Amino acid sequence: MMHRELTREPKELLPELKVVSNRIRPRKVLSPRTVLKELFVLLEDYAPTWYTKEHHDRAIAALLDREL
Repeated sequence: MMHRELTREPKELLPELKVVSNRIRPRKVLSPRTVLKELFVLLEDYAPTWYTKEHHDRAIAALLDREL
C-alpha cells in the first residue's frame, strides 16, 4: 500500500472523513485519546518507513498531553 504525504491539515480532510464515517459504524464511541493510543501501538509495532522519530516524539507528547 502506498502512503500519501502527511502534509494536509486535519480540517482539509473533513470531507473525506465524513464519507468514511458514513460507511463505518463503530461498535462503541471511542475517545480520540483511545484511538491515538491504538494507532500509536500499531505504528510502533509495524514501524513503516515514513514513521520517523519526530512522529514518535509528537505522538508521545500528545499521549502525555504536552507541547513539544
